[in-house]
Amino acid sequence: MSKIYEIKENQKIIWKMYLALGSFLAIFLSAIDISRDGMFFIVLGILFMVIAGPKDIKDDFIEFNKHSYVYAIITIAYTVYFSINTDQLYFKANRIPFAIYFMVFLGYTLVNKGQEILCDSRKILFWVLLFFEMCAVVNGVISYVPGQRVSFAYMNAILEGDAVIYMLLLAVLFIDEGRAKLLAFGVSFMMVILTGNRMTLVELLVILVVVLFLRRQEIAKVIKGNPKKAKIIAAFAGTMIIIALVVLHNTVYLLMLGVAQRVVDVTSNDVSSAYRLFALQSVLSFVPDGNMCDILFGRGCMQGYYRLIDYAEPFAEFATQIGPVENTFVSLLYDYGIAAFVLYLGTFIKALITIWKYRHKDIWKEAVLVVYVMFASAFVDMQYWPNMCFLLFTTIGIFLGNIKKFE
Repeated sequence: MSKIYEIKENQKIIWKMYLALGSFLAIFLSAIDISRDGMFFIVLGILFMVIAGPKDIKDDFIEFNKHSYVYAIITIAYTVYFSINTDQLYFKANRIPFAIYFMVFLGYTLVNKGQEILCDSRKILFWVLLFFEMCAVVNGVISYVPGQRVSFAYMNAILEGDAVIYMLLLAVLFIDEGRAKLLAFGVSFMMVILTGNRMTLVELLVILVVVLFLRRQEIAKVIKGNPKKAKIIAAFAGTMIIIALVVLHNTVYLLMLGVAQRVVDVTSNDVSSAYRLFALQSVLSFVPDGNMCDILFGRGCMQGYYRLIDYAEPFAEFATQIGPVENTFVSLLYDYGIAAFVLYLGTFIKALITIWKYRHKDIWKEAVLVVYVMFASAFVDMQYWPNMCFLLFTTIGIFLGNIKKFE
């Protein structure tokens, strides 16, 4: 069992603000386009540990390295390898492993501060993310251009959709207030349309169907016992649909058409799917090139992209818009080798197993959030976008901290 350490009142406030502050700073770093190499995450991680109390952090540090020693060993191995291999220090490749280590460690440590602090920290994060997405909705509607995909705090329509679903899952899994859940669904619905994300649309519909199925008895009681409340909810949902159909009708049409087209043919008629398939096949064919160290530890930060771009002439305009390999699993495999890929994939599989193994305990909620954000990372190079990178690896850290309680 993980220890819950006694902490002072001012430190409680600091830890409760950690997820929101970290996410806000990560969004800021992406906005000014720095820290893709993870340097600022290292600085911020050290700074936060100093502010939160180095004496208290020491015990958490020891426990984390005992429980998740594989992370510690691999971090040291990568740091040594890329520090002595001067030919592969492009973008300071030794920083990324340390940055990921700090994010995972601090997520793990947040769990040790107690369930109350973790819950409050998540609630604050939820409201921060909801605020950003509400701003995105307002900005998208005011400056609406038919067919244009909206992005706001996350600077990329795909990442914006990922953040929206992450925010919605926080509401569904960890927020008790019914109004907050309803607002999250409404904002998510609008953002799915504005971003034009087909995958996000499918994810939203799946979440909606699952929630309606699991809460069907509660919903029936509300409709029978409180018809006024049911009418308010229906009016809210109807308003969202009317706005979508009247104001954003062209975007709605293109989104639905895109979904239908992807179902019919996911490769030849869809440039997004075609590029991802091309990138996947190409980068996997690059992996065996090089010596054993290249295959085991990789070539360095973003090297998969810089090699791939030379082969991407048929997608030159599109590739410039969407960026690197568009798959965190494959990107890690080439940039940081088999060691990083196995660790990342292993964490994903561990979360999937946890959903089934502990399906009657609260830990399954943590596993669901990890599975989602790691699944979403299969469609974008999430480790190179500080805004979502923070959520990805901090969520993994929180999962590792919680799973320790059940082992």
